[in-house]
Amino acid sequence: MPVLAEIQLILDLMNSIEPPPPPKDEAELLARMRATIGMMQEPVNEALAVASVEDKVIESRGLSVPVRVYTPKNRPVALMVYLHGGGFSIGSIDTHDGLARRYCGNGSMVVVNVEYRLAPENAFPAGVDDSLAVTLWAQENAGSFGLRPEQVIVAGDSAGGNLAAVTAQTHAQLLRAGKINAPLAGHIMHCPVTDMRYGADDSYPSRRENASGYMLTDEMMRAFFHFYSQSGATPDDVRVSPLLAESLTGLSPALLLTAEFDPLRDEGEKYAEALRNAGVDVTSKRFDGTIHVFMMFSSLACAQESDALVFEFVNRVAS
Repeated sequence: MPVLAEIQLILDLMNSIEPPPPPKDEAELLARMRATIGMMQEPVNEALAVASVEDKVIESRGLSVPVRVYTPKNRPVALMVYLHGGGFSIGSIDTHDGLARRYCGNGSMVVVNVEYRLAPENAFPAGVDDSLAVTLWAQENAGSFGLRPEQVIVAGDSAGGNLAAVTAQTHAQLLRAGKINAPLAGHIMHCPVTDMRYGADDSYPSRRENASGYMLTDEMMRAFFHFYSQSGATPDDVRVSPLLAESLTGLSPALLLTAEFDPLRDEGEKYAEALRNAGVDVTSKRFDGTIHVFMMFSSLACAQESDALVFEFVNRVAS
């Protein structure tokens, strides 16, 4: 189907801005991308049923990770660890503050918005380590919010969706090894990147069909991986490309949402298929006419539909 009218308005606005001259170096490119995503931050919606918002630093697995904790006015149904998107190198708890508040207030969830370390200053596996550390902390501290460890969900969009997938895989491995006791309630991936092998482009038509013109571009993805792999990470590492895991058996229930006009569409849907083939409880949906991380724009009807699916999934798996 064609791009939705409400999405086209966003694209037209972006395309109306005169592009700056080419960056002088990688540092300038990174600074520009960080400034651009910063403009996506939505104003605080005071009408949401959020009782409190607290910035703190949690200590877990030898790491100190800044987080922002949102507590709902209603009794929480789950605790969500949220991992923001941004190609592992841009984005923050501020850019995703609006989304976290929606999930807390409208979904009656405690939300822990994670300020994981970014590349290239802190390349792979810093973000992976921080994500797992906060997830384990959430389970250990769920009782302080009136919840059980089994009511913790890990979620994320784009690069954060990748981190959610990797965290869910690692968590399942620790559970099988007897190193932790409680399973996750589930994991949620919005428009995730699941395969960083750019030589595999022929396997994913969406990378060619949506390579430019729909906000996230192929050029941006290659730049993000360049920053992320400064430590020598390779795309064949399953903690970089979770689709390459030898086994997905035993993972917690999953919700995976994709967008038609997203270069990451096909690899996300292939990951959903792989989870399903491994016997994982998977709910997946492609949002036609939409673009990458459309759920960030709360006024869009498709974002509201996405929220409804998230809340339905959380209530089912965390009850």
